[in-house]
Amino acid sequence: MHALTKLFVVLASVLSLVVAVLAIAFSINADRIQNDLRSAEAREAAATSTLKTQVAQQAGQVSALQAQLQQANADNSALRQQITSLQSERSNLMASSQSAEQKLQGFENQIGQLTALLDTMTELQRAAQDEVGSLRNEQLSWREDRLQLEDELADRESQLMVLQATQRALQEQVADLQRQLGQSGSTRTSGASLDVRGQVSSVSRLNATDETLVRVNLGTSDRVESGTRLRIVRGNQYIGQVVIRQADLDTAVGVLQSAAGEPREGDRVEFTTN
Repeated sequence: MHALTKLFVVLASVLSLVVAVLAIAFSINADRIQNDLRSAEAREAAATSTLKTQVAQQAGQVSALQAQLQQANADNSALRQQITSLQSERSNLMASSQSAEQKLQGFENQIGQLTALLDTMTELQRAAQDEVGSLRNEQLSWREDRLQLEDELADRESQLMVLQATQRALQEQVADLQRQLGQSGSTRTSGASLDVRGQVSSVSRLNATDETLVRVNLGTSDRVESGTRLRIVRGNQYIGQVVIRQADLDTAVGVLQSAAGEPREGDRVEFTTN
């Protein structure tokens, strides 16, 4: 056998031994590598699960933060609106404050005027008090004079009442005499009408009986008595007839009858012929 061949055989044997050793080592390393790979994959799966959990947690936190951000934005908008409202209120308050200051200045001016007026009134009151004192003294003397005058007036009134009573009695006597003369004259004239004229003094209406009362300035001294009929005329116009119900010495009151118009104060009255 050739030496080179022997060398190749030896090298092949050595290489086979090396390959065998390497194969054994590879087999051993492959098991270890597979175990390491499985461990790495398990760790990767655990890490991935942990990462997913963390991502989910972070997503929840992001959602919460976004919700907080939205709430913060809403609160910020509300605060801006409140700030705008407060600024508007501040402007209104400043305007009100200026108006109040102007009113206060006006009140102070009025107080000054009132103070001056009060001082003037105080001086006037003092002067009035002095004048009242003098007037009281004058009033006392005036009262004394008034009492004297009232006494004199009472005496005069008593005398006047006596004179009026005397005059009334005389008028009644005159009326009686005139009545007697009228009765005697009526018999001589065979019922001729009397030439006695007067005027309507007032006209009123009774709502209870719906009657018109007429007061005339003729009385018993003019031979007018209860039941006497008087005719009311205005110029040449006939107004109506009054039947006397009550007669005094100088006045009489009767009821309007046979009215052709509305009687008025100042209308002429005269005795009727029937």
